[in-house]
Amino acid sequence: MSTLDIYQRTDGLWAWRLTAPNGNIIATDGGQGYENKHDCELIAHAIAAGVYAPMSTVDAAYAATHARLADDPEYQRLKQAADQEAEQTPNQYLHRNTFTFYIETHTPLFGQGER
Repeated sequence: MSTLDIYQRTDGLWAWRLTAPNGNIIATDGGQGYENKHDCELIAHAIAAGVYAPMSTVDAAYAATHARLADDPEYQRLKQAADQEAEQTPNQYLHRNTFTFYIETHTPLFGQGER
């Protein structure tokens, strides 16, 4: 599993690096540093979670997750509920959020990935 390190540099700025399981550094803050730890953590976690990934990567990850979970009873239950809600009301944000969260937590780009 990759490791995300947040650390304070000798110049007092905060920095981050993402290290692969084999020990190779695969992403960093690029040397810019951050004035406070909170800002550094926010951007580091967003990047590690794939928030800034190209949409084609996100779409492919979601499609793969939907295909992989097609026979999962919880996936089917949440999808059916979300589809029914979409038919009944134009504002399905809160209801569909549960289904979206389920998908995201099962998509390697965002969550725990393959279980």
